[in-house]
Amino acid sequence: MTLYVAELAVAVEVKCERTARAMEKWQAETHAKLTTAYQARLAEYEEKLAALQFQTGFAVGGRHPSENLERMNDELKKNCISILTDQHYDLFDAIDPSAGTGLPQVDVSEAEAEGAYVRFFEQAFEWEHMTWITYPYFWGRKTEWDERLAFEDPDPLFNQFLKAGFCRVSVPARPGFEGAIDHFMTYGELWNGGPLPPISGDLYLPIADEIAERLDRPTDEVAQGEPWLVRIPTTLVRLRPDDALPRWEQDENGNWVEA
Repeated sequence: MTLYVAELAVAVEVKCERTARAMEKWQAETHAKLTTAYQARLAEYEEKLAALQFQTGFAVGGRHPSENLERMNDELKKNCISILTDQHYDLFDAIDPSAGTGLPQVDVSEAEAEGAYVRFFEQAFEWEHMTWITYPYFWGRKTEWDERLAFEDPDPLFNQFLKAGFCRVSVPARPGFEGAIDHFMTYGELWNGGPLPPISGDLYLPIADEIAERLDRPTDEVAQGEPWLVRIPTTLVRLRPDDALPRWEQDENGNWVEA
């Protein structure tokens, strides 16, 4: 309260600290913008590719690289589990085709036993972070050397995978499952020798987390080391009238556009 005051100056100093929630919101919004931009560029690329194929009548052979990568990961995952468990999936058969109705039905008790087995190996390891490297064809069966050398696929990574004679795979354990994995490797028992974990158990993995991981949801990954450039060979398909590569520049708004 003032009396007979003509002018008044007030200085206010505010100190702000970023909250973790604000950071997470910014990360989510930034990821959404990047994803939207990527999908737009991908749609543009696929449209140009389809137009070129229509004009030239040339069809690009082979499957999409993402489908090939999924197939390669599944095959490596299958064999990793075979090595860990010393089995080849011969006993997995929870369908009874000789039921009373003549129609195939689920063998409930068999499905329950197999489900606990499947769930352990699907959840105990972070298969989405599996890394691998192939070794040349001559480490495989000598009788198939000629056949492996003859493989030719438009996808260079898939072609390398088909030709490989051996493969080194690294699969990380899911945090929290280290003890359960060690127990299995030592005693051959799943889930630390007990039943499936309840919803309140330490080893319980919500299905929402599994879905998010398959959708490549960003978590708390920390980059290790400095990034480096990698050159990947392409097929002989050309999307430009000349052999020039695209060049990108930043506009006044900070967006990357093709020069």
